[in-house]
Amino acid sequence: MALQIARHVIEDGGRVIWACNDFPDNQRFADVFKGLNPVESSRFHALNLGGPVEQVYSRIQDTMHVLPDVRLVVIDEWCPQTGVPPKINVKKTQEIIDNRKKISTLLISKGGVDMENGGIKKRGNLKDTDTWYLKKKEGDLRTLSLLDDELELKIEEAGFIET
Repeated sequence: MALQIARHVIEDGGRVIWACNDFPDNQRFADVFKGLNPVESSRFHALNLGGPVEQVYSRIQDTMHVLPDVRLVVIDEWCPQTGVPPKINVKKTQEIIDNRKKISTLLISKGGVDMENGGIKKRGNLKDTDTWYLKKKEGDLRTLSLLDDELELKIEEAGFIET
């Protein structure tokens, strides 16, 4: 889903910064970005999240404000998959959100389990954010829960399509 959003931003002339520990699956990346010309492809900038959190987020902020036409910053696995997100991750991620100006920010993480009510809950209690949940159904079907809507999706080679 995030790769598709990134592709749309690039097709519309914007740049994307993708910060991650592990780059998305090579085949999925190739399928979603198939057909982009070399100039468009050059507007995708990958940053490795390895190293101290303060330095990583400093690199993201510097890159956001140095490159022209950055329209999307994706932070893939912005916090560990389990447990409470570390305070430093929440603090530094909130700083990115607060200083993004007109740049959209997409944060990716596993959903937390709500022990009181069951289901999935938002992680990190970040301000000025909307939370979407992508839930696996059977086979190649998924449900995307938005604030006021729910979409039924099917994953195909080039990404998701609405069913």
